[in-house]
Amino acid sequence: MESFPLRAAFATMGRMEEVLVRKLVAVLSLGIVTLAAASGCDLLTDHSVAVGPGQAAVHTSFSVYGSGFGDAAGTVTVGGLPAKITSWADGYIMARVPVIATPGGASVEADVVVRTAEGEEYTGNVTVVRGILFQTNREGDWEIYVMNPDGTNPTNISRNTADDVAPDWSPDGTRIAFCRWVGNERHIYAMDADGANAKRLTAGTGWQQNPDWAPDGTWIAFDNSAPSEKTQLYLVRPDGTLVEKLSRGTRAESFPAWSPDGLGVAFTSPGDGTNEDVYLMELSTGEIYRVTEQPGVDTSAAWSPDGLRLAFASMIDGDSDIRVFDSEDGTFANRTPTRDTQIEPTWSPDGTRLVYSGGSGGAYDVYSMPASGGPATQLTSGGSLNMHPCWGS
Repeated sequence: MESFPLRAAFATMGRMEEVLVRKLVAVLSLGIVTLAAASGCDLLTDHSVAVGPGQAAVHTSFSVYGSGFGDAAGTVTVGGLPAKITSWADGYIMARVPVIATPGGASVEADVVVRTAEGEEYTGNVTVVRGILFQTNREGDWEIYVMNPDGTNPTNISRNTADDVAPDWSPDGTRIAFCRWVGNERHIYAMDADGANAKRLTAGTGWQQNPDWAPDGTWIAFDNSAPSEKTQLYLVRPDGTLVEKLSRGTRAESFPAWSPDGLGVAFTSPGDGTNEDVYLMELSTGEIYRVTEQPGVDTSAAWSPDGLRLAFASMIDGDSDIRVFDSEDGTFANRTPTRDTQIEPTWSPDGTRLVYSGGSGGAYDVYSMPASGGPATQLTSGGSLNMHPCWGS
């Protein structure tokens, strides 16, 4: 759903126009006219409010429109949880969606309750959706952002002076695993979906990167490049209490990706040669199966939610495209046959779209396209590096 129309008006109009809009909202809330036809946000009674956008991701902003809120700030809850208020006026409130679980990326309908300082209560609703995470250097250092699935309302989550990269959702969408660069070392961290309670999970020296949460939430896989050693796969508990080695050989293995059923992990490896390909490890037996075998580099595999397809970045002849392997018929399909560079695919929670980063040189952006192929929609902009998107768990 597109953003509530008046929200854009408040962002761009001057003070005089804003006052006029607030007066219009007051008229609407009295039932003289309705907003339903224009926005799909119903104003039902004197104590019902319109919420826009109608769909919003955790930690992104939403607005509440009505009248009679008073000038003194009260409270706002979403799904019974307190929301952080960033703006309060008599007819307009802006707040952030609190950390609400979205299991498997499923959307959740949540009641919005406004309680004024005078004790009045107003109600509305919003659909909490799984947002798209990505890393960006738009503020100078690397930060982790979240945005709505249509690219609106990009919001800084990590807010740290260190470089934070490679975000990955927990299965229920309440936490985020990521990599933080500290000096010459890189370690795996986890934080709440609003950026709170960041905790380091790994120790030692070297580069621990590319975390991927197990579908049951009990482990986080990552790759570790220790000094003078080949990159290997490891597992860590989400609270950092236990680390185990997953790789069972001596060859380099990186970019782990859990299968949706939790029975296997896809990864990137040069095998016994020099070209990197996508492999699959069966966890119960340790057996390794080769998925791709072609000149160039195939890397950064991502499973479709049904576990039947693997998307990956395929670099041949200097280009990089997003390809998809279909396990049912054994075919490969190029989803981005252009001359630009496309890398780091991720699937939508329902499996209908692919999101990836694409560009060249000093500018990369996040794009979204139908999983079956078709025109791509650019979700980010600004001339910076916007990379490593994560949407599904």
